[in-house]
Amino acid sequence: MQLKYKILSLIMLCMGSLGFAQTDLTLYNMNRTPQSMYQNPALTPPTKVNIGLPVISSLYFQGINSGFALKDLLVLGSDDSLTLDVDNMLSKLASRNLLALNFNTDLISVGFRSGQAYLSLNATTKTYMRFTYPEDFFGLVWKGNGGFLGETADFGSLAIDAGMYHEIGLGYTRDIFDDGRLKIGGRLKYLNGVANVYTSRSDISLFTDADYFNLTANSDFQINGAGLPGLLMGGDSLVDGEFTPTSMIIGKNHGAGIDLGFSWDVVPEKVRLSGSIVDLGFIRWKDTPTNISSDNATFTFEGIDITDFPTGDSLNGNYFDSLSTAILDSLVGIFVPDTTHNAYTAWTIPRFYIGGNYLINERMNAGLLFCGEVYKGTFRPSVTASYNIALGRWLQLSASWSYANRSWLNPGVGISLNAGPVQIYAVTDNILAPFAPQSVRQGHVHAGLNLTMGWKPKDRDGDGIADKEDACPDDSGAVEFQGCPDRDGDKIIDLKDACPDVPGLAAFSGCPDTDLDGVVDSSDACVDVPGLAEFAGCPDRDGDKTIDKEDACPDEAGPKETKGCPDRDRDGILDSQDLCPDKPGDAEHKGCPDTDGDGTYDNEDKCVDDFGPKDNFGCPYGDLDKDGVFDKEDRCVDTPGPKENQGCPYGDLDGDGVTDNVDDCPNTPGLPENKGCPKLSEKEQEILDLAFSNLEFESAKAIIRTTSLDELDSLAALLVSKPDWRLRIAGHTDNVGNPNSNMTLSKNRANAVKNYLNSRGVAEDRFIVEWFGQTKPLVPNTTPANKQKNRRVEMEVKFE
Repeated sequence: MQLKYKILSLIMLCMGSLGFAQTDLTLYNMNRTPQSMYQNPALTPPTKVNIGLPVISSLYFQGINSGFALKDLLVLGSDDSLTLDVDNMLSKLASRNLLALNFNTDLISVGFRSGQAYLSLNATTKTYMRFTYPEDFFGLVWKGNGGFLGETADFGSLAIDAGMYHEIGLGYTRDIFDDGRLKIGGRLKYLNGVANVYTSRSDISLFTDADYFNLTANSDFQINGAGLPGLLMGGDSLVDGEFTPTSMIIGKNHGAGIDLGFSWDVVPEKVRLSGSIVDLGFIRWKDTPTNISSDNATFTFEGIDITDFPTGDSLNGNYFDSLSTAILDSLVGIFVPDTTHNAYTAWTIPRFYIGGNYLINERMNAGLLFCGEVYKGTFRPSVTASYNIALGRWLQLSASWSYANRSWLNPGVGISLNAGPVQIYAVTDNILAPFAPQSVRQGHVHAGLNLTMGWKPKDRDGDGIADKEDACPDDSGAVEFQGCPDRDGDKIIDLKDACPDVPGLAAFSGCPDTDLDGVVDSSDACVDVPGLAEFAGCPDRDGDKTIDKEDACPDEAGPKETKGCPDRDRDGILDSQDLCPDKPGDAEHKGCPDTDGDGTYDNEDKCVDDFGPKDNFGCPYGDLDKDGVFDKEDRCVDTPGPKENQGCPYGDLDGDGVTDNVDDCPNTPGLPENKGCPKLSEKEQEILDLAFSNLEFESAKAIIRTTSLDELDSLAALLVSKPDWRLRIAGHTDNVGNPNSNMTLSKNRANAVKNYLNSRGVAEDRFIVEWFGQTKPLVPNTTPANKQKNRRVEMEVKFE
């Protein structure tokens, strides 16, 4: 009986549920097996060429019952009797449960490494079945609607997703760095659907009236089928010839998918992080599609009228067959779902992995893996701890323990054996399934046969250089240094670098000379300033043998006893404090002597070599006109005048009462309020203002517009009548364009005005022509109006 019990358990696992799609929790950390890349495309194998033998390279099966184990339903007694305990089984169910089956096989599987890249190609056939059901589903089956009197049985999660499709994937993985610490990979996939049954929505409930046992059902669901299931669901409504036997192999249903992943050695040779998202895709089902749906329908079944019960000859000897026919006829009359034939899209179920590994040594590591997926509104997680060992190139072993499908009873093992180029592998996420199927909720096996060739040479330090060619096999380094490290990047390997953590120069065995003065930093007392070896690398700018950082006067030579500061007259008073630095003096008079002995020291004596009284600043000369300018320097000895005019009074050449020193027009009589210059009459000023305000040029040219010529003619006539006037003409531009071009334009426009006035009889020597380009704006060049004001030619009357 126990043997039959186990066989029954295995059959139920095979017909049971699949908690995820192809999870392979144990295989994830067995990177020597190329099929581990199906979980993360960044986990490349260590061999250069990998070929999976057709069909037998990857045989995958997984069956899991997330709702209950067989022992929850069938209790084996001490006398080998079996007792059905449905109530116990119902107590184990979650609010949502999943039943499914998954079988995959590779038709093509190849991969090869090229430099820092790994390319792969696979053609895989996947067969799957998923059936989700609520706890109330089995409750209704076991208890009948009598168990829900006055209650609503919820079947909202009742759904099916089953079928078959082919996958053709092209993968590319890249080592981002030479040492392979970071890998990023992806796989693009073409999906071709063969058959499918898919519930796109499901919201169903059943209420049982407690008094009359009436059944009220609410339904909002749609179930789709394509391929052979679509044909069977559509019945006679599908056109003949729409489905062919070829559709059982290659369908008309096309889709696409993508896998993405990374692997990153966060701490080299110690900690590795990895992650991926796979099976992100869809299939558009167009081959004989059938859609059966009910849109927010509500119907009530009140039983059948007693007059409809079969009697007499209608019984035909089979009362219950006749009764069931009558009930079904009544139900069909109430509930009639819609049937259409529209193409639909079914998404594949993506899953993600997040893994971390602690690398104990080059042969062993411990891993922790989290895997998850969301299906029909339910998040389904798993957590796996593993210990992984590689023995040489011929054997890799993995032991794991997982929490999955609401169960901790998931011990897994994996083995990969290489005999030359032939690799045999077998992996299971639950080794107990064959031995105690009644106690577990999943069964899983993944096995196959590969050809693996071109093992990477041994590289202990992981720097991409084989140990036999690596001058420093235990320390990661670059190819240019034969695998030896250069931590500071100064092109001098650490073995020969006296300062391996600080960039330096070959001349100093890799030690730095920051200021490049030929004195290594470790011996340089002035690291950041170039100096001399005799002063321990410190500078002495003034060459007085006192280094700058100890020299109070680093730019002037001086003796050490005065801290490098000069004392040219050697009187003990530094030149910086000596008012007479070239003549010895005393401190009381700030280093100055009394050269002429007149009691007035040289710093106050205006006649150093001539004896003179103190009240005359040590000078013998007088000041006859008492204007404060000594007679020796006074050009007007008898007439007082200011010192800045050498003792002479200021003149007034034009006799206008404004002295020449403040007269802007010293040769032309003018008005004091106009700084000695004549003032133009209102008529004269108006002519000048009109000539300025109406002056316009062709755009970006030095051509005067004809509209400005009348005012210029009036100005020319005025200038001819005033032969003693000169005219200052100054050209300006705004800041639009090239500054050099603007300077040239302002010059040309100023000369254009001069040339026109000259052509009207004004002598050329009466003009002062200047140009400034954009350098003297009147207002900021921030608005078009301001720029218009800055584009100008100024004209001003000048007098001698």
